[in-house]
Amino acid sequence: MPCRERPLPDPAPRQYSSERPDRCDPVLPRLWRLSARGGLGCRPRIVARRLGAALVAPDGIGRSWSFPGSPASSRDEFAFVAQVLADVTARFPIDPQRIVASGFSQGGSMVWYLACRMPQRFAAFAPIAGAFWQPLPESCALPRPPFIHVHGLADRTIPLAGRSLRQGVRQGDLFKSLAVLAPDGCTAAWENEIRRADPPGGLACRCARGCSSPALLELCIHAGGHAAEAGWVERAWRIAMQPGPAIARPAHETRAITSP
Repeated sequence: MPCRERPLPDPAPRQYSSERPDRCDPVLPRLWRLSARGGLGCRPRIVARRLGAALVAPDGIGRSWSFPGSPASSRDEFAFVAQVLADVTARFPIDPQRIVASGFSQGGSMVWYLACRMPQRFAAFAPIAGAFWQPLPESCALPRPPFIHVHGLADRTIPLAGRSLRQGVRQGDLFKSLAVLAPDGCTAAWENEIRRADPPGGLACRCARGCSSPALLELCIHAGGHAAEAGWVERAWRIAMQPGPAIARPAHETRAITSP
């Protein structure tokens, strides 16, 4: 069936872009893409079409997101996300239980905060090159969601250890951020393992074992810098959308993954 908007009597202002397949199931899964720059770009569109998913890209204000610790303070982002979720699910045949949130850079950090504050509103989270910012959250809402993060060893924009920026703000450390998301110590060895290992030839992924939650928690490292590949989002989507819950998988995986 063609994907058409459902008319609303009083449409809310839309601060997001969206794209749907030409033909689709009665209820669509959805790829939720956060970018500080706004807009869709061509590669996420190609991935969404291949997956048969609707693509929704909320707009950041001033090329930024106002999460805790951010230098921006333009709006309540969690209320905004809830409004966009309500608007999109009212307009389109979207399955609210099959939404994957992804984002890059500032958008990646925003996805970390969505996973912490709104874990039950999404099926899984797939941030790229982000983390919590200082001060780190003391704790996150439960249950911990399936979470797949990608980061570059040579990233100088958002380094693994974070960095100080203007106005006294500071990006958080990736490994300390993981310890907030999974406070039971199941990722404690990752920092030393990654820093001692040779740079991977592709995407080297490690899966947390022994966590109190069975939900998948995966960190994927590449040798590059501040970069995002649409193929990484597609991989996370396929893991999250496979039948059954996204749970811990084999501890290590190294693959060369490229964008379409």
